[in-house]
Order: sequence, then structure tokens, then C-alpha cells
Amino acid sequence: MTTMDAAVSIMPGSHADAAGAAAAAVVRRSVAVPTPARGLLADVTESRETPFTWEGSPWRLLGPCLFNGLMTLATVGVYSFWGRTEIRRRMWACVRLDGEPLVYHGTGMELFKGFAAALLIVLLPIFLLSTTLVVVYGQASQSWALWQTGLFVIVYPVLKSLAMYRARRYRLARTSWRGIRGSLAGSPSEFAFLSWATSLLYPITLGWIAPWRAIYVQRFLIGDTMLGDRRLKFVGSTTKPYLTFSLLWVGTAILIFLSIYGIGMIIGSQFPQLKSPADWARITTQQWIKVAGVVVGALFVWSLISSFYRSTLYNLTANFTLVRPPDGFGLPPLRFKLTTRGPHLIWLFVTNQLLTYSSLFVLKPIATARSLKYFTQHLSIVGDFDAATLRQNPNAARTEGEGLAQAFDFDAF
Repeated sequence: MTTMDAAVSIMPGSHADAAGAAAAAVVRRSVAVPTPARGLLADVTESRETPFTWEGSPWRLLGPCLFNGLMTLATVGVYSFWGRTEIRRRMWACVRLDGEPLVYHGTGMELFKGFAAALLIVLLPIFLLSTTLVVVYGQASQSWALWQTGLFVIVYPVLKSLAMYRARRYRLARTSWRGIRGSLAGSPSEFAFLSWATSLLYPITLGWIAPWRAIYVQRFLIGDTMLGDRRLKFVGSTTKPYLTFSLLWVGTAILIFLSIYGIGMIIGSQFPQLKSPADWARITTQQWIKVAGVVVGALFVWSLISSFYRSTLYNLTANFTLVRPPDGFGLPPLRFKLTTRGPHLIWLFVTNQLLTYSSLFVLKPIATARSLKYFTQHLSIVGDFDAATLRQNPNAARTEGEGLAQAFDFDAF
């Protein structure tokens, strides 16, 4: 499942060039994507559904969570790769399709090697170059300012998208059902560039690009995904989420206004005196705590009101994702069906946040498992699904770990 990415800020003087690059990238990719084949939906046998099921309780992970927490502390984080692998193996086994469980084949060593490679090849050079620029030019120099801008506008967003794609590819290759593995047969660099380019349209459109971009990114990922020898295809529209998004956008605008007003009430009397960084020291600790409370409260409320939009987006993404049979076999296509609801997502969010933060993230896997259980129990395959016709993809095997995904702390889902 996916959520909206954060908007990427860019320098005012670069809006035109950035928008042009983003538009050109979108046009190039759109040419390569055929018109949504809505006619394929008519070939799906809607009268038959094969539901996914969940076996067991998420709280069965309590013991492994506590053990992983202790071992991670004892090994200064090294054991976390093996602990994460064990948690995934147990969670995957709870998901059943046609009575058969998913199997996770990843190893802790693969995750460790992937992270180590990303750390040495990507993150360490960035750190060393940043340190060199500070020592040579100083933090007040134009060179340092340009470097910082490049990191936050280009480097980090591209790396994040690249990490997300590679992590998804690794997990698909390390997941099997009845011996059949998934795969992601596309270009990570192309996805990272297009994801970054379209994110530049956030400030220009005041966020209204979000539903279109979310569907656009999912269309890319879904189109590259294969389950055995079956390729997935998204045939939905990018306009359907805009009704719920418009309500979210208005609610967000009101929330921002109220937050600014609340912060102004807290430190408004001192605004005229805040002419230099040293003047900010006049704000008391109690005032800073109140400001932080307003910000955290606003983010919490936004997460609640965004649940209805996210439910619409999740359902749309699943319901219009087809499982296409190989050419020449004469098999009918299948599609997924997801029936999430906004109030259910609100309950999940609130209880999972309480569980995660009250346990200092030790029980976060249980919160993840609770979410996975909910989605699993509301997901099904529509059509004449015959497991005997599913074949292995010979190019599905991958040996590298997730690497950058560990650095950006992506969850399993």
C-alpha cells in the first residue's frame, strides 16, 4: 500500500525549468503507456471471488518483538536485520490465499549486506562531501547553501524513490505462494526520476497534483509487477480520487490556518522582537512546548481526516488492477477487490499510534501486522482463479538486499 509523498520544496527561481522538466518526463512516459484497457474488465468473471484470509493474532509477535528489541540494543542495531527478517517470515505466514500461506525467503544477511553497500557507496560519500564543504567554505557560504538545496530538492527525493522501488523488487522476489514468486521487471532509475520530476509539480499546483501523481506512480509500479508469469496492469482513472481529495484539501487549508493562528496566540506578542536568530532565545521553554503541541496536534488531526481520501485511493488502486494471463493461453483476466473504509482506517491509525509510541517502537511490528490483517481480510481476487495455471517467472530471483530502504526506514508495507 502507498500513501502520499511529502511535497518537495524548490527554489522560486527554478519553478519554470523544473515544471518543464517534469512535464516533459510525464509526456515521455505517458506515450509509452497505452490507453487504459477498460475493456479487459468486462472479461473478468465478477460472480466468483477468492478471498485472502488471515490466520492467527498479530499479538503472536509479542515475544519476537521483545526479543528483537533486546538483541538490537545488545548488538547496537546489528541484529535488527535478522529480527526484521524473522518478523516478516511470521507475518507473511499469516496471509493465506486459497488456504495456502505466503512464504518469505529473505535473510538477515541479505538485508545487512544491502544496507552496508548503500552506506558505503551512497550515504558515506554524501556525508564526506558535506563535511568537506563545511570545513573548506563554511556553513554561511553560497557553496554550502547550493549543496544543501541540491540534497533536499534532488538527491534525497531521488534516493528515496530509488530505495522504495528496489525494496519492493526485493520483497516480491523473496515472497512466494505455492512456490511461485513475484518480481518487478522495470528500471529503478526511471521510476526514481519520474517520481522526483512529478513531485516538483506540488508547489506549482498547491498540492492538487497529489491524486493524479499517486495514481501515476502506482500505474508505473503495478505495470512493472509480475506474479509468477502473470503481469499486472492498472486500468483505472486518475480523476476518481479528486472528490474526496477536494474535501481533504479544504480541511487541510482550514487546519493550517487554525495552526498558524494558534501559534500566533502563543508567541505573537514577541514577533516584532524576533529580528535575528539570537532573539528566538527569548521564547520560553513552555511556549516551545505549546507550539510543538499545536504542530503535533495538527498533524494528528490531518492523519484522521486524510483516512477517507486514503481509503478511496487504496480501493481504487486495487479494484482496477488486473492480473493478465500470458498471451496465447486463452485464460480470462483477474482483478483485485479491496473494500476499506475511512472510519476503519481512523481506528487503525489511532490504536496503532498509541501502540507504537507507548512501547517506544518495540511493538511497531504488531501495529504493522494489525494493518496487514485488516487489508488482508478486505482483499480478494475476482474472476475464475485457477492456481494450477500459474507458472513461475524464470527471472524472478534476486540476491541483493534492500539497502537504501533501511536507511530511509521503509516498512514492510
